[in-house]
Amino acid sequence: LVAAGRRPKTSTMNLEAAGVDVDTKTRLICVSKSLQTSASHIYAAGDCCTLQQFTHYAALMGGLAIRNALFPLSETPTEVIPRVTFTTPEVASVGLSEAEARERGCDIYSQPSDKNERAICESDVHGFMDVYVDKSGKIVGACLVNNRAGELLSELCVAIRNKIPFQNLGLSSVVHAYPTYSWSLSMLASDVYFDRFSKSASAKIAKFITRH
Repeated sequence: LVAAGRRPKTSTMNLEAAGVDVDTKTRLICVSKSLQTSASHIYAAGDCCTLQQFTHYAALMGGLAIRNALFPLSETPTEVIPRVTFTTPEVASVGLSEAEARERGCDIYSQPSDKNERAICESDVHGFMDVYVDKSGKIVGACLVNNRAGELLSELCVAIRNKIPFQNLGLSSVVHAYPTYSWSLSMLASDVYFDRFSKSASAKIAKFITRH
């Protein structure tokens, strides 16, 4: 596998003359969280100032840069930016990586694609779905590999942005259509619910009552 990235073509723009600082290593335009450059009247957005080179992120940054140039109020969000590589199968992720999640003591919940009936019907059985959950039940990251990974990631992005506990995407809270790829997400969320319930005081009381 050979992969190559991109660097912004900023070296010929004479940005230094305008007082705009450029990173000497990456050639990225240096910006603040509000996308303001070192020249206070100049803002930048998109691939010229971020290593997260995604069209959807550039679109968001462009809107924020225009707004901040007129009304400097908003910071650029960085924690809920979906990352999708459109291979076959697709590879999608958001938030923390698995290594970062483990380092923070988060729980890793996983489900292989061969447990999803829709994926089986489409011969898409070599992927997986991993969701990283902190001690409060909030999603801190995810990695999906299947033919619908980019689409599935959207629901997780909404949950992260609105601080919705992962278990609240389970069958007892939200009914997903069957057979779909999203059904697998619902089942994994349900697994989280039962896993956390089994460790709760209510579960211990229920076990005590059934034994006596």
